[in-house]
Amino acid sequence: MKFKRYVAFCLGLAMSSGVAVAQTPRFNELVWADEFNGKGTLDATKWTYDLGSKNNGWGNQELQHYTNAPENVRQENGHLVIEALKKDGKWTSARVKTQGKYGFTYGRAEFRAKLPTGVGTWPALWLLGESITTKDWPACGEIDVMEHVGRQLGRVQSVLHTPASHGNTVNLDATMVPDATSAFHLYAMEWTEQDIKFYVDDKLFYTYAPAVQDASTWPFKDDFFLIINLAIGGNLGSEASLETDGKKNGVDPALTRARYEVDYVRVYQNFKELSLSGPSQLNPMSKKATFTASKVTDASYKWVLPAGATIVKGQGTPEIQVNWGKASGPVRVQMTLNGQTYQKTLHVKASKQAAGSPSAPKNVGSSTK
Repeated sequence: MKFKRYVAFCLGLAMSSGVAVAQTPRFNELVWADEFNGKGTLDATKWTYDLGSKNNGWGNQELQHYTNAPENVRQENGHLVIEALKKDGKWTSARVKTQGKYGFTYGRAEFRAKLPTGVGTWPALWLLGESITTKDWPACGEIDVMEHVGRQLGRVQSVLHTPASHGNTVNLDATMVPDATSAFHLYAMEWTEQDIKFYVDDKLFYTYAPAVQDASTWPFKDDFFLIINLAIGGNLGSEASLETDGKKNGVDPALTRARYEVDYVRVYQNFKELSLSGPSQLNPMSKKATFTASKVTDASYKWVLPAGATIVKGQGTPEIQVNWGKASGPVRVQMTLNGQTYQKTLHVKASKQAAGSPSAPKNVGSSTK
């Protein structure tokens, strides 16, 4: 069995024949993900929160006050739910980020999401340079994978902010997703040293590749972190015909709540080395111990266990659950990719241990190919 990420390969055009052909994905190893399969609060090892209103509504004249309250942000039925609520004439919502938890340089970030409805809503899926703490904005760079405003139903745009634009939205393109607010769609970007490409449901609609790459046009050489938020009103979200007192507060007066759902977030990079993680020590006869190898698109997997240990779930996949036996021994995974076989071994000691003893780190043991 092969591990497959949730994407259909993008279709490219064969220049010589004009025939559509499947292109190999530029990034094939799943290196970070949140499937939002928990309950209640988000995974604190992956996410943190922006709170409050900041200066002038996050610099955009936005109306909402961000909170980390469960009524505004939570895991529910396998989704991240961000819900904007209007109470006593004031809006609350949420903005979550991986800053300080996870960042990356070059790769594919994809979000499967269903967008909120309502004039005045402004959901986004985006990345910001980790250098925001030292370089400020827009010198740090910003990659907007998806922005949608309720006053332009179904119009989804992707945007780059760089010093050359002084924060003005000039490096962008848009595509129509008519049922964006009633169905889940896959929003993705792929980032290399040469360009940044944007996709909806794996259909390419925008490529940013400046002819001259310097600090003003390409602040995209260092780590970026992920952000998911739902703003209300503001410079982009506000409907001009509903604005009052010169403010960007053009929101449907009948709107009192807006629900934004994200099924998952995944980050892929190019496979370099096979990894294997799992416990290095187990109690004899332990149940459902988990071992995980690199999750690589189109790779096949074979696991070999010592006598007495059995795989109860996952053979042929990059992650298995094992019922251990009485004896110590090696856990070995063989991964085959494009005709090349890689192997990794983790030695597991079977002995009584204190509850909560640490698992072995990744890349333990010998690795061959």
